[in-house]
Amino acid sequence: QRQMCKETASVPSLTIVRWGGEDLWTLAKRYCSSERLIRETNGLTDDAAMAEAPQYLLIPKTQA
Repeated sequence: QRQMCKETASVPSLTIVRWGGEDLWTLAKRYCSSERLIRETNGLTDDAAMAEAPQYLLIPKTQA
């Protein structure tokens, strides 16, 4: 996890493709963000958060 944060430290946000089985908490930890911030940025509700794959998400960074 820390290695991924270091590799993307200079990038303020990322766009990723989310496939089935990846929850927002896992993505937030992997990309140094927060579940709340990912939900807000992408306009996700609880129902929309588990939409069918593939799903394009903007992942804003909260830390380096």
